[in-house]
Amino acid sequence: RQKHRTSRRSEMTSSRTRRRLTPGFYSCGEDPPGSYSIFVRFMPDGNTIVIACERMLIVRDIPTGAVVRERIGAHDTAIRGIAMAPNGRQLATAAFDMTARLWDAETLECVVVLWGHTDAVNSVLYSADGCTVATGGGDGTVRLWRAADGKPMFVLRCNLEWAISLCFSSGGSRLLVEGHDDQHSDGIWEWTLPAPLAQSVVSVGKDPHDAADAGTIVELEGRRLWPANTGIEVHGLSLSPNCRWICAFCDEAVCMYDLAENGSLIQAHEIPVKDRSLTRPYAWFSPDSRRVAFLTEAFIKIRDTATGALCLLLNGYWNEINEVTFSMDGRQLATCDKRNNVIIHTICSWTS
Repeated sequence: RQKHRTSRRSEMTSSRTRRRLTPGFYSCGEDPPGSYSIFVRFMPDGNTIVIACERMLIVRDIPTGAVVRERIGAHDTAIRGIAMAPNGRQLATAAFDMTARLWDAETLECVVVLWGHTDAVNSVLYSADGCTVATGGGDGTVRLWRAADGKPMFVLRCNLEWAISLCFSSGGSRLLVEGHDDQHSDGIWEWTLPAPLAQSVVSVGKDPHDAADAGTIVELEGRRLWPANTGIEVHGLSLSPNCRWICAFCDEAVCMYDLAENGSLIQAHEIPVKDRSLTRPYAWFSPDSRRVAFLTEAFIKIRDTATGALCLLLNGYWNEINEVTFSMDGRQLATCDKRNNVIIHTICSWTS
């Protein structure tokens, strides 16, 4: 039996190669490794990655690990999120300094600073067409901006205290947000967006604290989509990029829900009992939403989103993982740990 398990594990892990990149971010300051989070996004060419750490942006060549370009002091405080535009020409960052910033991906020159949040900006996301940028903050608001010039578009509000992650629907007509309410309960909020969204621009001043220059802010009210008065205690939620799947970490199980267009939820499957020892209540989806990665004790398990079948097992992860990121084609996987290591996996084949 033990031999069978070993053989199975070898089969699941042999379909990838592995390359470790140690970014060497100690020049950011005197903070020791693990005192801040690092975030990674793949460039569309699949040969380079952009890494955000503390206040720095660094682009590295994957085959050699060489630094292609870098930007020190990209923000005044630590970066909390990063997003890549679908065409790869622009990237966006969010930070504790209450701003988000848009960057030219080729030169790492700042294009525009997005002012408006009154607390830390935790997340940033591009719409599928790349025309709109969404930011979520600790001030309980989600803000939409025009990617071309950073012009503010809408402020989305409801009983949301802290916005964590964002997700546009495939058609761009809805925005789903994972966050906490004022009772510190996790949930999913939904907004219906005006169409055409790209033409909606409002006039807002650059300084959100300057009332004389505040201009007119168009606010949209949202609703709590799930869980809504169900009595379900949720300790963590993850949304798939296509807004179809919700991964919920509950008391008794890790459940995958199929979210229909009308807002109804169908429980698809539960994670097996042996996988309930997850080291952190979060999941990472592939760009096409077909696969989802979970972190367990020393393992990263990648499963089929619809069926829950195990697709790939990556072992040897004794350091706590901050993030798992798929490349745009789903053939590469990057992990970031608290020792400031970035490990790139090349997936040769999937088992399902």
